[in-house]
Amino acid sequence: MEKKRPHAQQVSDVMTRKVFTLRIDKSLIAAKEIMEWAHTRHVPVVDADGKVMGMVSHRDLLAASVATVSDTSEVERKRHLWTIPLTDVLRYPVITTTPEVSVQEAAGLMRKHKIGCLPVIDAGKLVGIITICSAWWRNCSAHPVHSSSTRKRRLTYSRIGI
Repeated sequence: MEKKRPHAQQVSDVMTRKVFTLRIDKSLIAAKEIMEWAHTRHVPVVDADGKVMGMVSHRDLLAASVATVSDTSEVERKRHLWTIPLTDVLRYPVITTTPEVSVQEAAGLMRKHKIGCLPVIDAGKLVGIITICSAWWRNCSAHPVHSSSTRKRRLTYSRIGI
């Protein structure tokens, strides 16, 4: 009897569907505020038609910010971010994926390009985002290694190849 191979998870299985975006005409302060509010580290930057024009990451934000160890007040640091257009810091061209790509392949693409996320595009529209963390956590929870215990069952996550 032939064993069935488990279905490879697709990006559509793990992607975040509600994506916070910023319009390309905004300043860096908007990226800082949305990242803090939404607890995210990656924000796609879109044009008026919703086409992804670039990405801004928390690392990009930190690189453009005034250091908190300086003698600059919080108000002055925020004022500085108001003066920086997103076009000065966004990363492009954007490496994207599609919903039907395997999570393993998407994770490999992120590793290859040393990026933390991929916008998910379907029919030219942004439909989600997948991060290396969401790929890793979903993959771990799909492959738990059970260890028996008389009092509780503990899950230890196996190593995955991403």
